[in-house]
Amino acid sequence: VKAAFDLAQSVFGGVDFVFANAGINGNAPLPLHKKPADEIKDVVAINTLGSIFTLRHAVPAFKKRGGGAIVFTSSILAHQNHKSSTAMAKMGLGGGGSLAYQAAKAGVDMLSRGAGQYSTIGIRSYSLQVGYTETEMLENT
Repeated sequence: VKAAFDLAQSVFGGVDFVFANAGINGNAPLPLHKKPADEIKDVVAINTLGSIFTLRHAVPAFKKRGGGAIVFTSSILAHQNHKSSTAMAKMGLGGGGSLAYQAAKAGVDMLSRGAGQYSTIGIRSYSLQVGYTETEMLENT
């Protein structure tokens, strides 16, 4: 993440806007208690820690420019269990296969809300609550 900010600084002279758009759900379509631990760690690392480290490097970059904006990609699944979703139910995907993903994206939401503390120095934070699209990632949930 630091290398990306350093590159943007050298090529563009700074950073005004960041879109922290990362997300994986893991490979195993299993309930949380059966998912491999390494897969759970990857889901949290990419979804939550990736966003945390992006914000960590964005703040000093934005401060140099007098402010900036960061948009995090979260998920509607951070606020609801996908078992109740009609689209997920049609695909036969319910019962906790994405609990690590849901928890990780809820962490992204709280990060975005907490980033409001930087509003006093001109930094704005937003969290997109995206829905799901039938993709290979979703099919493997």
